[in-house]
Amino acid sequence: MNKRKGITLLALVITIVIMLLLAGVAIQMTMGENGLIAKSNQAKKEQAKAELLEDAKLGYLNLKTKAIEEKSPTPEYELLLSTSEFLDKYNIVGDNITDKKGNVIEAKQEILNTLKMLYPKTDGKKTVGGVEIPESDKDKMILKLKVLDETKEIYFGAFGISESLTPIKIDYGNGTKGEIVDLYDGESITYNKGEYIIKVEETRYFAMGGQLHSFLGEGIEVEILNWGKVTRNKEYFDKRWNIRIPNVSKIYEPEPEEIVVFYENAKITEIPKDLFKNKKGIKDISMFIGSKTIKSIPEDLFKECPDIERFSETFSGCENLESIPENLFKYNTKVKEFYQTFSRM
Repeated sequence: MNKRKGITLLALVITIVIMLLLAGVAIQMTMGENGLIAKSNQAKKEQAKAELLEDAKLGYLNLKTKAIEEKSPTPEYELLLSTSEFLDKYNIVGDNITDKKGNVIEAKQEILNTLKMLYPKTDGKKTVGGVEIPESDKDKMILKLKVLDETKEIYFGAFGISESLTPIKIDYGNGTKGEIVDLYDGESITYNKGEYIIKVEETRYFAMGGQLHSFLGEGIEVEILNWGKVTRNKEYFDKRWNIRIPNVSKIYEPEPEEIVVFYENAKITEIPKDLFKNKKGIKDISMFIGSKTIKSIPEDLFKECPDIERFSETFSGCENLESIPENLFKYNTKVKEFYQTFSRM
C-alpha cells in the first residue's frame, strides 16, 4: 500500500514538473525576446514604418505635382514634414517621427534619405518630349521643329507689326542665334530636313509662317515643349492673336493666361482638355484655323474661361470635326460675339 502511494506521489511530482516546464516554455514563447508578443509588436512597428513611407512618398509627389503646375522649383524634401496633411497624422519630436500617441516610428533623416534616393533632384532640369530643358531655359518659349521636306524656308517675326517694339531674341536651333528687329517682315531661315529646338526669349509677340505673312503650308511639324514667360502686348494685340505657330502636332502644357495663339493648320487630332485652364481673366481665345486633323473638342475646353467675350474663327476651317459638344459654351456667359466660330466646315 505504501509502495503504491509512493508511486502515485512520484507521478504527481513528475506531472507537476512537466507542467511547470511546459508553462515555462509557453511563457517563453509568449513573453521572450522571440515570443509572440514581441513578434506582434515588431510587426506593428514594421507596418507603421511602411505606412509612414507610403504617406511620405505620396505627400512629396503631391508637392512636386503642385510645383510643376505652378512652374515653381522642385520642392525641398524637408517641406513634406511641415505640410498639414503630414502633421495631421504624425508628430516631429527631435530627430524622430512619431505617431499621435508619441510612439517613435522612424528617424526623420531615414525618411528624407529615402525620398532623396527615390526622387533625386535634377538641378531644375525637366525633360519634355524627349528634350532636356535646363533651369536656365524655363522662362523661354521652346519649340521642337520637325522639317519633313528636304529644305524649308520659314519666316520668324511678329507679322503685322510695323511699330518699333522690342526685338525678339531667338535661338533658331541650327547654330544661329540673333535678334529679330524688323518685326513686320521678320527674318528668313532655311532649314534642312531634320529636328531643331527653337528657343524664344521672354516676349509678348511671336510668329512663324510663310513669306509675306502667308500660310506656311505643309513640310513641317511643331511641338510646343515649353511656353515660358510669353505674355501679350494688349496695346497692339487687342482682339487678335499675338502668337502664331503653324502645324502644331503636340502641346505639352496649358497656355499662359494672357496669350492668344493662332494655331495655323494645326496637326493635333484632339485638343488637350486642359489647354485653357489658366484663362480666367482673358476676353479672347486661341484659334485653330484650317486644321484638317482635329476631329473632336473636349466638352469642358472653355470651362475655366468665364470672362471670354469673343469666339473669333476659333474652329474656322476645321472641316473634319465629327461633332460639337452641346455644352461647349455652357460656362461662357459673358460672350458678346461669335464671329465665324465654325465657318468653312
